[in-house]
Amino acid sequence: LPRTVTPKPSHRRNEPMYLRHIAFELARDRGESVEHTARVTTANSRAFFDLEVA
Repeated sequence: LPRTVTPKPSHRRNEPMYLRHIAFELARDRGESVEHTARVTTANSRAFFDLEVA
């Protein structure tokens, strides 16, 4: 769970609703735009799970 999530939840579970925060932190740490990070991670997920593009 990113430390930047506000307000802080009472639990430390990483849930899908925090994906936006995680993508932002990942992009910031890698020096990329959030859009680029989202495109790359989506492509990687589709390839890994052999998902068709809708």
